[in-house]
Amino acid sequence: GAKINKSAYNIICLQETKRETFDLSYLKKFYPRHLDSFAFYPSTSASSGLLTVWNSNLYDGDVVHSNSYAVTIKFICLMDQSSFHLSNVYGPAHSSGKMAFITWLLNFDTTSFDDWLLAGDFNLCRCADHRNKPKGNIIEMQLFNNAIIDLDLVDIPFSGRRFTWSNMQLNPLLVKLDWVLVSSSWGLSF
Repeated sequence: GAKINKSAYNIICLQETKRETFDLSYLKKFYPRHLDSFAFYPSTSASSGLLTVWNSNLYDGDVVHSNSYAVTIKFICLMDQSSFHLSNVYGPAHSSGKMAFITWLLNFDTTSFDDWLLAGDFNLCRCADHRNKPKGNIIEMQLFNNAIIDLDLVDIPFSGRRFTWSNMQLNPLLVKLDWVLVSSSWGLSF
């Protein structure tokens, strides 16, 4: 809450909310007042749930798609009427669900999306360098990279920490599972 209050962010995406429902009075306990609109997908397990919160004085948001993998919102900037689509993503953590997630992503209808931004916890890494220990599922990495290429997406690099997840063991496994991917057109526009 304190970091969010210090920030000047106008859109925030959270994954693994672990909550079945949200309302504005609950959100006001954690978010600055300017973040006054939201969309969510309810948690159905101990590690699911998506929440996107935004400033309605700057953006008009319309949910165009919502499932356990992503909440996608079309945002229109009220200052200049520019628009973009944002998908707040949470991919399955287990191998059995990762193939279904990648298949969904490849078949997700984005024909009406001009500028598209996908951000969140994909629960997939792109190469062995995104792990602090050897191994990893090379097939999953290839499928994820192929999906990024097929969808003509660009990876926006993070600054700061190299890894975004830890198994919290004494000798931890560290992995980069969180990504910000944008369409080529989004990259040109913004």
